[in-house]
Amino acid sequence: MKPALITILLVAVTVLCATGAEAQESWKRLKEGQLNNALVTQRLRFEDGATQSFAEDGSTRHAAEQTRRGYWKIEDDKLCMAWPPAGDWTCSRVHRSGDGKRLRFTADDGGTKVGTYMSR
Repeated sequence: MKPALITILLVAVTVLCATGAEAQESWKRLKEGQLNNALVTQRLRFEDGATQSFAEDGSTRHAAEQTRRGYWKIEDDKLCMAWPPAGDWTCSRVHRSGDGKRLRFTADDGGTKVGTYMSR
């Protein structure tokens, strides 16, 4: 086999292996009604160990080293949250994993955070 062909094949195999896990993971963007159903009365655990719950009344509780209470709403098919005393709303697109066990939050600045549903 020619060296150039071997190099091309090695590059192709490397790319396929690197993206294989991503290809297996499917995420579905949640819209307004789906988003509400995915959050109300649910608790999520994030990669850093923090937990967050979403109440029907629009309140949310984020527990990490310190517990914060804030507000959430759905606007333009995004989850928006405000944390007093600042009160500025920040919004994220939300996707559900193909297995339905996790939610991925993508902020407008591109930052992502993944939460796993906890038992009720």
